[in-house]
Parts: sequence; C-alpha cells; structure tokens
Amino acid sequence: MDQRQGPHRIWRQITDRLAQLPFIRNVIVLLSGTGASVGLILLSTPLLSRIYTPELFGTLAVFISALSVLLTCASLCYEMAIPLAEDDETARDALALSFILLAGMTVLVSVAVMTFGDQFVALFNCRPLRPYLWLLPAGFFGGGAYQILSYWALRKQAFGQIAKTRFSQGVAMVVVQVSLGLVSPSAVGLLIGDVA
Repeated sequence: MDQRQGPHRIWRQITDRLAQLPFIRNVIVLLSGTGASVGLILLSTPLLSRIYTPELFGTLAVFISALSVLLTCASLCYEMAIPLAEDDETARDALALSFILLAGMTVLVSVAVMTFGDQFVALFNCRPLRPYLWLLPAGFFGGGAYQILSYWALRKQAFGQIAKTRFSQGVAMVVVQVSLGLVSPSAVGLLIGDVA
C-alpha cells in the first residue's frame, strides 16, 4: 500500500512545485481556456452534424482554410513586436501600427474578394461559398484584431483574460451555429458562427 502511495505522493509534489512556477502557471491558465473551448466544440459536434450536411461542413472548411492563410499576414506580423517592445510607449506605437496595417490589409482583402471571388470558388470547387465571401473580410478583420489584442494582453500578462476570451469564442461559435442551424440550416450559420 505504501509503495502505491509513494509514487503518487512524489507526483503530487512535482505538480505542486511546477504549479508554483509563474511560467508553468500561465501556460496552464492559457491551456485551460483553449482546452475548455475545444471541449465545448467537440461536445457540440454530434448536434451540429445532425443539423448541417457534410457539404456545408466542406464549405466551412474552405472558408476556414482561406481565412487562416490570410490571417498570417493580417498586420504583416508587426503585432509580434508588441510584447517585445522596451517600454509601453513603444508597445502602444506597435499596437497602433498593427491596427493601421490591419485596416489596410482588410481593404485589400475586400477588393480581392470582390474582384477574384468567382475565380476563388472555381479554383476550390466551392460554389456554395460564393454568396458568403463577404464574410471573409469581416472574419479577417476580427481575427486580425484578436491577434493584435492578444499580443497586447501577453505584454500585460493578462493570461486569465486571454483564456476567458478563448472560451467565450468557443461558446459564441457553438451558440450561433446551433441557433442559426435550427432556424435555417445553411452555410451561413456555420460561417457566421466561425466569424463570431
């Protein structure tokens, strides 16, 4: 009996000591928000798969893929300078520059969607996405703004706030997708839920 409690006690001491380290504690906080959000999304998957068809999920996958690629250059990576700045004034300048670049890039994405939208849906064989391409610039701006503000929160060590926003994003996505799906199961419900 003591042999079984021995390793358990040692493991408990190790985890208690790790939890006392600020870096580890902050990582745990961030992971808890992300993990809770992912868990909620996974729990909603059986319900969503009964509301929406596989074709609609395919449309969502193309949208998410395009948005993810575009978000890599949302503010031309200047947001990464925010936590690295030597003082808050420089960090605020990087924050402002990031938002200015994001606004300019959002205009470029909007023009590209209006100009090349038909070619985009033809290239990826996703015609059902065409009426909803206007959501791409909206999602681009929202995702870019979230990235920028996340770096500011990292600078301010607001790890709990970041975890809360990640969880609230998961909640918003599930609520919007389920609600719109129950009203009218179409691609717009999945896409607006993702943007939300």
